[in-house]
Amino acid sequence: MKEKDLKILLYADVDLNVIDGSSIWVTSLMSVLTQCPKVELTLLLKRPIIRPILLEPFLINQQIHLIDPWKAFDKNPSHKKWFLEKKLAAEDAVSLIEILDSRSCFDVIIVRGFDISVKIADNKNLASKTWTYIIPHFSKHENQEQEKQNESLKGVFEKVKYILCQTEALMLEYQNHFGLDKSKLIILPPMVPNYPLAQPTFKKRYNNLVYVGKFSKQWNTHGMIDAFNKLRNKDPNVIFHVAGDKFNKDKDDNKFQTKICHKLKNTPGLVWHKGISRQEVEALIEKCDVGISWKSSELDNSLELSTKILEYGRLGKPVIVNRTPINENLLGKDYPLYANSEEEFIGQIRKVLLSSRIYEEASKRLYEVCKQFTYSEVYNKLYGYLWGIKKEIPIVQKQKIKLLFAGHDMKFAKLLVDYFKSSKDYEVQIDKWKNTFQHNPSDSLMYLEWADVIICEWAVGNAVWYSKHKRSDQVLLVRMHRFEITTPYPKQFNLENIDKIVTIAPHTTSDFIEKFNIPPHKFIMINSLIDTKKFDLEKIENPQYNLGILGYCPSLKRLDRALDLFENLWSKDQRYRLYVKGKSPQEIPWIWENINERRYYDAIFERVNSSQWRESVVFEDWTDNVHDWFRKIGFILSVSDLEGSHVAVSEGMASGSIPILLNWRGADKIYPSQFIFPSTEDAAQYISRLAENDQNIDSLRMSVKMLIQKDCDKDLIAAKWKELIEENLRLKNKRLSVKNSVIHYLLRSTHLIK
Repeated sequence: MKEKDLKILLYADVDLNVIDGSSIWVTSLMSVLTQCPKVELTLLLKRPIIRPILLEPFLINQQIHLIDPWKAFDKNPSHKKWFLEKKLAAEDAVSLIEILDSRSCFDVIIVRGFDISVKIADNKNLASKTWTYIIPHFSKHENQEQEKQNESLKGVFEKVKYILCQTEALMLEYQNHFGLDKSKLIILPPMVPNYPLAQPTFKKRYNNLVYVGKFSKQWNTHGMIDAFNKLRNKDPNVIFHVAGDKFNKDKDDNKFQTKICHKLKNTPGLVWHKGISRQEVEALIEKCDVGISWKSSELDNSLELSTKILEYGRLGKPVIVNRTPINENLLGKDYPLYANSEEEFIGQIRKVLLSSRIYEEASKRLYEVCKQFTYSEVYNKLYGYLWGIKKEIPIVQKQKIKLLFAGHDMKFAKLLVDYFKSSKDYEVQIDKWKNTFQHNPSDSLMYLEWADVIICEWAVGNAVWYSKHKRSDQVLLVRMHRFEITTPYPKQFNLENIDKIVTIAPHTTSDFIEKFNIPPHKFIMINSLIDTKKFDLEKIENPQYNLGILGYCPSLKRLDRALDLFENLWSKDQRYRLYVKGKSPQEIPWIWENINERRYYDAIFERVNSSQWRESVVFEDWTDNVHDWFRKIGFILSVSDLEGSHVAVSEGMASGSIPILLNWRGADKIYPSQFIFPSTEDAAQYISRLAENDQNIDSLRMSVKMLIQKDCDKDLIAAKWKELIEENLRLKNKRLSVKNSVIHYLLRSTHLIK
C-alpha cells in the first residue's frame, strides 16, 4: 500500500459465527471503512470462523486482511490458553494487536467491548490511536458493580483518542455522566447498505409481515408471536416471516429458548427462516410488506436506535415501532404506525395493510430518513476524523482531476467553470457544441479520451453523445434545466452510463421522472449558482418605484403580464418605471422566424408605443453588467407561464430587489410564498403598499439578500458540485476495485494465476 493510504485495525469482542446486532455492526463498519479505496483494513478475529455466512462477501475484497490468530501466529502455541479455548480474552487480543501494530503501524485502531477497551487503554502506544465503542449502563440508581464499571470507563475515556456513540442522545449522556469534552466524541450511527438502484414502489403487494433479529425478553419475542396469533384470528391471510437464530438467555426463565423455538415452529402462518445471510435477509424483506420492531416497554427510554428499523425503511417498507423519544426523534411524532400495547400493535398492522395511503406515507417517510445511515453517508461523517490523522485530506486521484464541460450554452455554468479553473486540484476543458445537436465529433473524442469527469450542461445532444461513448472509469454528470422536457433527447440517453442527473428545482425533477421514466435515484437537486458578493451593491435613490424584467423572450416569459402589472401601478402613481432588459426577439432567429412569436411581439410593441406610459417603459439591450442594472431595480418580476428556477429572480434577490412572482408551477417550491401572487392585480396591491413603507422595504431587502446568500451563493453551490464529483469518483474507483478483485478471485480459483 502507498504511504498515504490509511491503515485501520478493527477488533470487536464479538463472535462472527453468530448472526446478531453486534456481528452485523462489525461487518457494516467494515463496509463503511472500505468505501474509500485508499483504506487498508485489518480485522482481528475473536474466534476462528466455522460459519462464514457473514464474512463471505469480504473474502475477495483486497482492501481487507482477515487475521485468524489460530493460523497467523505461533505454529506451536499449545501453551497459550486462548489457542486451546478457541477464544481471545481481552488481554490476549491486546497482545496480538500490539504485535500486528509493530508490523503494520496502524493509523487507527477501533475496538468494541468493555473488557478490550479497559485493557487497551492501559497500553499507552495503542490507546493514543484507539477509538472505542462501548454502550455503558446509565442509571440514576447505580449499584456497586455499575459504579465500579463506570469508574473504569472514565479511565478508559481519558486515555483513548475517541469514543464512538451511536446517537446524539448517547453523546449527551456521555458528556453529562463522564464529564467528557465533546471533541472526544464521534457519532457512529447504525449503518445500512447503500440504496439499491431501483426505488421501491411503496405499495403493499402481499399480506406479509417480517421480523429479523434476535429473540429475547426485551425484544418482546413472546408478545410479538402471541399478538400475531390473535391477528390471524381476524385476518387469516396474513403471513409472518421471521429470521434469526440468536437467543438471549432469560434469567427468570431457563426454558425461554425452548418455548420460543416451539412457537416459531408451530405457530400457524409463521415461517421461521432461522439464520440467513444479510443478502438473504434483504431478499426476504423485499418480498414482505411490513417490518416489525415492537419491543418491550423496558426499552422505551433506550438511547439506542434500532438498525432493523433502518433496514426495513431502506427497502421502502413501513415499520411497526414503539413510540419512544428516540423513535420520535427519527420519524417524527406524527409517524402513523407507533404501537405501545398489544391492542395498538394489532390495530396498526390491520390499518397499514388496509390503507394504501397510510402504507405509502409511512414507507416513504422511512425511506427518506434512512438515507443518512447508508455506508457512504456514514463514511462521509467519519471522513475528517479518519484522514485528519494523516494531517491531510486525500485527493481522489494522484494527479489533478481532469474535468470536461460539454454543451452549446455555458451562461448558467460560467461560475462553475470559473470555480474549477481556479482550483489547484482540477484541470478544465470545454467541448463547445454549435447547438443542441451539432458538434465536431473528432474534437469530442479527443476531449473524451482526456477527461476523468464530464459535465454536460443542458441535457440535449451532448448528453446523448457522451452517455453512449464514455468509458466505464469515467464519471458523467448531466445538468437539466427545464427546456429539455420539450425535446426528445432524454429518451435517447444511455442511462446506465450517467452517474447523476442534476436538476435545479423540485418540480422539474418530478416532470423529468414522469415524462421520461428516469429512475428517481439518478437525480440530485443542486441550486443554481449566484455570485452574491457581486450583486450586493448599494441601490440608487427610490428604487421602490422601478420594476424590472430580465429576459423577455420567448413569449412564454409573458411580457404582456409585466405590462399589465406596471400599467396598474402607473395609473395610480406615475413615478413607476418598467425596465425590460435582454435580447430582443429580432436578435433570436428561431423566435423571429416563428409566425406566432412574431405576432405576439408586434402586438407588444404596438401596445407600448401607443400607450400614455410609453416613456416609462425602458427597453435595454443585453449586457454583462447585470449586477449594475439591478442597482436601480426595486422589484424583479417573474410572470412567465413556465420556469425552471428563474435565475434572474435569485440574482435580483441577491441585489436586494423584492421578487414578484405570478404562480407558475413549482414557484412555491423555490421561493417564499409571500412573494407569489395569483394575479397581476394582487401583485400590484402588494407593491403599492410596500413602496410607501421605507422601513419595511429595507428590512425585506436585507432578508431576501440573506436568503439567497444562504441557498445559492456560488462558493457554497460549487462546493456541492465538488463533493458530488469526488464522491462519484470514489464510488467509481471502489466499484472498479471490487470488479478487479472478483476477476482476480475467479482466475485464482481456476488456477489460471498462482
